[in-house]
This record gives sequence, C-alpha cells and structure tokens, in this order.
Amino acid sequence: MRRRLLAVLLTFSAVAVTCFAVPLLAATAQQRTQRLELARAADLDWFAALARQAVATGDTGPLRREAQRYASLYGESVLVVDARRSEIAAAGGLRADDPGVAPLVDAALRGQTPRRVSDLRPWTREDMLLAGPIGDGIRADGAIVLRASTRAAAADVAWRWAAVVLGALAALAACAVLSASVARWLLRPLGELNAGVQALTAGASGAQVTERAGPPELRDLAESFNRMSRVVGEAARTQARLVADASHQLRNPMAALRLRIDGLSGRVAEDARPAYAATVAEVERLEDLLEGLLSLATAESRATSLAARAQSPGDPAEEEVCDLGTVVFERVDAWSAAGVRAGVAVEAGEVAE
Repeated sequence: MRRRLLAVLLTFSAVAVTCFAVPLLAATAQQRTQRLELARAADLDWFAALARQAVATGDTGPLRREAQRYASLYGESVLVVDARRSEIAAAGGLRADDPGVAPLVDAALRGQTPRRVSDLRPWTREDMLLAGPIGDGIRADGAIVLRASTRAAAADVAWRWAAVVLGALAALAACAVLSASVARWLLRPLGELNAGVQALTAGASGAQVTERAGPPELRDLAESFNRMSRVVGEAARTQARLVADASHQLRNPMAALRLRIDGLSGRVAEDARPAYAATVAEVERLEDLLEGLLSLATAESRATSLAARAQSPGDPAEEEVCDLGTVVFERVDAWSAAGVRAGVAVEAGEVAE
C-alpha cells in the first residue's frame, strides 16, 4: 500500500511540476526571442533613417560607413537596396541574391515589415533574417535586411532553461520528500493497528497501539481498538479465572467423593453392584471433565503468556506463583477420610525452606 500511495503522489507531483515548467520554458524562450527581435527592429529603424537621408542628399557615404561599423561591432550583416532592388550599402557579406532575402525585400518594398522569426531554442544555430522598408510610410523607397546571429541569445535561453529545469527538479524532490512524509504519517498508524490486530488474534491479551499518530480518523480508530482490546482481554481473563476457580473448587470435593466411593467398594451388596459401577463411571466422567477444564484454563493462560512474550520479547517473564499452604491444606482435607479408615493420621508438617 505504501508503494501504491507513493506512486500516486509522485505521479501527481510530476504532472503538476511538468505542467508548470513546460509553459515557463516556452515563455522564457519567447521573451528572449522578442528581446532580440525588438533590438534588431530598432537597428532597422536607425538604418532606415540613414537611408532616407542618403536618398534625399544623394550621399551614401555615411550609410556605408555606418553599415561597416555595425558589421564589425556586432558581427552581423546589413543590406540596403533601393526601390529597383539595387544595392546601396552592404556589409558582412549579405547579398540581395542570397536565399531567403528576395522575399523579404519584396515584402518590405510593399510597405510591410516581415518577421521570419520563430522562438529560439538552446540548440538554435540558424541566423535570423529581418527586413524593413525605407520611406515615409506612404511610399517605399527601398528596403533594409539584417542577418542577426542567434548564438548568444540561444545560449542565454539555454542558461534560463537550465535554471527552470533545476528548479523543477528541486520542486520534484521537495514533493517526493513531502509525499514520503505524508505516506508515513498516514500509514504508520495503520501498520500499528495491523500489528495490534495480529497480536490480538495470536492471543496477546490487552494489545495496545499508539493513539496520538496520524489523522484524527485514525486516532479515533486506534482509541476504539484499544478499548476493544482491553474489553476482550478482561473478558478472556475473567473467563479463564472462572474456569480455573470452578475446576479447582470442584476438584477437592470430587477427590473426597472418589475416596469415599472407593472406600465403599468392599461393602456394596451384590445386588447394588450395577448401581455402584454406574456411580463410579459417573464420578470418573466428572473427573475427566474437571481435568479437561483445568487443561483448558492452563492452555489458554500459557498461550496468552507466550503470545504476549512474542509481541514484547524484551519484557521479563512473569513468575508463576501458588499458595503452598492452601494446596497442602486441601490435600490433607482430601486424604483425611481415607487415613481415618486406614488408621493413619494425615497431618500437615513444616516445609523446610
């Protein structure tokens, strides 16, 4: 049961942590991608302003120098073309005939700001292409294309994902510890109750369990079990005492009766022999019944003692005691009649210690 409960709790914890971590990973990648895209969009706007100035003045020198400085500083490529798709400025090796550039230029010349950007992943190695138009918002006089490196952003995403994964693993470990604690808190009282029931079944009288462990329902159950165990133990002890006392009380009169009947053996008339034999048989049957009762009481007492010692092996063995004077007095009383007939005095002497 412990394994099944832990499996359920750990499965639920893993699902909960996964449902929390996966969206966080996606949000982290999306946020870093948007940061990169916004930064490069600002660069596009800056080059668009320089390109408008170059078109207005006819001097493309400042635009070319800025493109070269940008490529050398960031290690990324810049391409500026006019409305006829002719190159105005280029740096970093980007050309208008490169794969994927022509569709971006066409879209930018139509006044659009295309974004061919997908969320970054730690394993992303493909460069990002972004384009923007040159113009006043009504008419496009050219287009700008940037090829941005994603390696630094992908490494940043990898570090963030590692932090999220480590946090998820730590949360899962905490859930595992909490699940183990909850399982122990719930199942320990059940284990004690099971041990108590087994002890009670084995004959251990008065088996008790802890009443201050587990949830309130199990504490109430433990308290009810302890009450039941005490009642059952007291009932068993009362029954054993009743059987033992009854058999002991009846044994002495029965022994005296047997002696007197045996003493009549030679004095019974011939015609009374059948009745005498029947009387002897009934006395023997009563003696067997008393012996059985004594054996039963002794066996129950012995079984209870052994079961209690088995459940508590560290407890000292209980000493079995008897009243020697009472036993001697009962034996003297039982054999006195036979001694009188035989001319022998039966008396209790002193017992040397």
